[in-house]
Amino acid sequence: MRFNKTSGLLVSTLLFIFTLHATSQQIKWEQTQGPVGGIPISMIVGTDGTLYIGTIGGGIFLSSDNGNNWFTHNTGLADRYPYALLEIPSKMLFAGTNDSGIYRSPGLGQPWERVETANISEKITSIVSSDSTIIAGTWSGNIYRSTDMVKHGPSQARSFRTHEFTRSL
Repeated sequence: MRFNKTSGLLVSTLLFIFTLHATSQQIKWEQTQGPVGGIPISMIVGTDGTLYIGTIGGGIFLSSDNGNNWFTHNTGLADRYPYALLEIPSKMLFAGTNDSGIYRSPGLGQPWERVETANISEKITSIVSSDSTIIAGTWSGNIYRSTDMVKHGPSQARSFRTHEFTRSL
């Protein structure tokens, strides 16, 4: 194939259009105005669209306007290191913490209460739900489950090592 000025111009034009198209397809990120008061370590989006962020030392913050404004959600939360957050379909919130086990809150702005977890004395690093079971992973690699939606605290139905650290389920 032989190139001439016309084919060179055509190739240049196509490359320019391709570059413009590729540039316009980039995903744009913008920084929010907070939360101020801790380093984010966990986050979820509630079923109503509320954003919840757990921070190191600052506890839990929430935003109901896509991150434009942030408010603390720490009433009753003794441990300000929530490594794991979960919302179940009934809109009950759970927070797995550094030293104090699991907390629950009935929802937006409602106080937290500590869930009795007598047999868990480890840092909760991840927490998920499946049907009526809540599963919590710990820093030391143990997995706990509760089949009563943490009404009375997780029972150690099975504890086993998955990895050195259970960072996410």
